[in-house]
Amino acid sequence: MSLSLQVDEFLACCHQSSQQAFAAFSKLLVSLKSPETRKKTRQFLTSLHQAWIHKANQQEYHFSFITQSVKTYNADRRELLLLLFPSILAPEEWSFTFYEGLLRYPTSEFYSHNVVESGCGSGWITLALALYSLPKIIYGVDLNPKAIACSQINLYLNALDAEGEPILDSEQLTLLDRVKF
Repeated sequence: MSLSLQVDEFLACCHQSSQQAFAAFSKLLVSLKSPETRKKTRQFLTSLHQAWIHKANQQEYHFSFITQSVKTYNADRRELLLLLFPSILAPEEWSFTFYEGLLRYPTSEFYSHNVVESGCGSGWITLALALYSLPKIIYGVDLNPKAIACSQINLYLNALDAEGEPILDSEQLTLLDRVKF
């Protein structure tokens, strides 16, 4: 089966309902967690993202992708690619204000420490804070199990590049080493 056919089938499944879309992404998450299938699954997500971008009626698929620019440890900017489900809020104005407030703290407040973000939603602030301050580990927690699944997929979307290769930080670690949801 060709990759484009797989993407088309996946999109058709996600077109049916939000439950079907969540179930389909839950299967992908299982594959992302396995080192044996992680790279190929991340490549599939790259193809899925590209196909979704070119769809005229994106809102019909019961999921969406957005990008969010964030600061990294060395003050560079990086785009986070984020998957969202209808039950998971997109980053809103108050969350940018909250994140900007966190950036006012010196990185030493978080560097090499254990950190917890409560109510992580899509996980974007957890991921952004991990990139900015290089904590020993940062835990994102949420009461919504769909938010945790969404956050975990977003972790893999941003810990691995489009080809499924690890993205290393200045300490030669990936987000997979620093973030847990």
